[in-house]
Amino acid sequence: MIDVHAVTIDYGQGEQTVRAVEDVSFRLDKGESLALIGPSGCGKTSLLFALSGLLHPRSGRITLDGEEVTNPRRDVALILQNAGLLPWKTVWQDANPSLLLTGEVPQHNAAP
Repeated sequence: MIDVHAVTIDYGQGEQTVRAVEDVSFRLDKGESLALIGPSGCGKTSLLFALSGLLHPRSGRITLDGEEVTNPRRDVALILQNAGLLPWKTVWQDANPSLLLTGEVPQHNAAP
């Protein structure tokens, strides 16, 4: 389960501060999907970076399976479409090489 509670993300300091995400809350249970849709610059990627532990929110709390996300986690992957995917491959084929390199592909998650 992913629980996002009152998350606000800022960039910069003082008068140079830009608010990317303001007071976002949602809960996503196992097996559910969520789409982040919006114009360029509205905070979608900032929220994804915070969910993966690569960016710390100014305020609020993010938990994954009851554990607060404060640092990058080995069990969470973030692949940005423009820079990280090979368009001729499936999502599994794009993600599989990095999973195999770490040696951490659970058998029940392996593609047939």
